[in-house]
Amino acid sequence: MRKGNIGTMDTGLSEAERQQLEQTVEMFEAIVESQPYDCQSLEILKEAYAKLGRYADVIRTSKRLAKSYLQLGQVSSAILEYEAVLHTNPNDQEALEALAQIDARVIPSGPPIQKAAEHKGYSKPGIEEPPIAVAPPSPPQPKTVESIPRYGEKTAEAVSSPPPGTEILAPKLTLTQPPKAPTPGATVKGSSAIPRVVPTPQVIINDGRDEMYRIFVESKLVAPGDFEQYWPTPPVVTDKIIEPFIQIIADLRLVPIETSLKLIVEKTRIPFIPLDRYDIDYELARQFPAQVCLKWCVLPFDRMGKTIFVATANPFNKTALQELSEATNNRLIYYLAAPIELTKSIKKAFRI
Repeated sequence: MRKGNIGTMDTGLSEAERQQLEQTVEMFEAIVESQPYDCQSLEILKEAYAKLGRYADVIRTSKRLAKSYLQLGQVSSAILEYEAVLHTNPNDQEALEALAQIDARVIPSGPPIQKAAEHKGYSKPGIEEPPIAVAPPSPPQPKTVESIPRYGEKTAEAVSSPPPGTEILAPKLTLTQPPKAPTPGATVKGSSAIPRVVPTPQVIINDGRDEMYRIFVESKLVAPGDFEQYWPTPPVVTDKIIEPFIQIIADLRLVPIETSLKLIVEKTRIPFIPLDRYDIDYELARQFPAQVCLKWCVLPFDRMGKTIFVATANPFNKTALQELSEATNNRLIYYLAAPIELTKSIKKAFRI
């Protein structure tokens, strides 16, 4: 029996659902083992443990997630994780000490304050906060108005308020109605009719081209001319998979695929998923438009609650996520995959 099975309980899952979750847990445990600060995968792992009723593992993962957030400088997120641990176990010593250390780090000087765990809702009775001294407000200063040059005169007198009780009359205004705009296609008197031309809205494609250019060209791995020549521009409709850019430059022996994947992981912190060892949910994949998956070489491969995982070789492609989101109300998150494994899985999903 694996160590992760400690603290399980009956959750009402079917045997098939439990097996699927166990397989997901096993895969994501391997991911966070190789990428310890992958907060996205740790969140998914924590949710899977909760669904399986493995609450001891949920607590352990929350603490690990909090430490990862601290390493990445996301202090607020770390505090929330530790507070979640204290909500379940108010006497958890590790969480209490961690919050106290965060307090000492965030507020290094000044009067003593309560520990983070105390002033976050777990305070001890009988402790009062010191009063805060407030300086008395300063008396209002009289306003002065400088002389302002007036057009046609040397200077204007200082502006003064009228004496009390004086009635101030506003100048009379004459309102005129603006001319009505002619309706589209109507003939204006005294002129010939001009057909109205409605401009076609321009579709903005955000396929990650600029980000990939910075990674490969500005780092001098790919020449600007080669990048312009080999960057894929997929058609609107296609019946075949459009190969990702990193696969094209690998086939041309410009940049090995392993180097490209490593660079993208370093730049994005998006975790890598080995699709050849993953039990892909092909029924889930077929719920999405095949055209989108073929055109952008992406594949929804699994889900956890209201989150769907999408494999891609270009995690900068926001247009692909936008087009996939039109087929679901769930949250979509990217995982980086090797292009060869990805294209094989897409072909299997859509029987190409």
